[in-house]
Amino acid sequence: MASISKLIIDTGTWTKLDTLEVDGVISKEFIELLYEHFDVIITPEIETEMQYYNVSSWIKNKTFVIPVEDIEAKKKVERDGFDEADASIFGIDTRDCIILSEDRPLIKYGSISLMNFMFFAEFLVLLFESSLVSKNNLYNLNKHLYSIRNIGKNLFKDIKQKTHWMT
Repeated sequence: MASISKLIIDTGTWTKLDTLEVDGVISKEFIELLYEHFDVIITPEIETEMQYYNVSSWIKNKTFVIPVEDIEAKKKVERDGFDEADASIFGIDTRDCIILSEDRPLIKYGSISLMNFMFFAEFLVLLFESSLVSKNNLYNLNKHLYSIRNIGKNLFKDIKQKTHWMT
């Protein structure tokens, strides 16, 4: 993860962070940790959605809002059925980026395009492997995500098994 310095977070993941904060599973310190270790990026289209959904977990003055550079790429993704905010991710430079989303079709589409999409739960494992999240915190987050049916049994067990052997 040392070479990855940028983190693009879609609206769905931001709303999940809000929910986890309200549920008391993460704190503002967790959000600040993301900003300490990554350049957190959104597009204007994602920002518009976040304002519409009253997302409160992001730190506006520390978030880079990058406009779409490749309009044609964005339009192609929109024609393929994705909304403007999701499509906007494909119109910016995503090299050296981790892209967090909870949208399975978007993750699959991005993976086909060789983009580094992942679910928030998978990202937590990377944070753990980089010693940014403790084993206990990862366990509690994983357990909570499973209990609210955000991740399935297989992913829950996979994360649990990966971290069981790590100390």
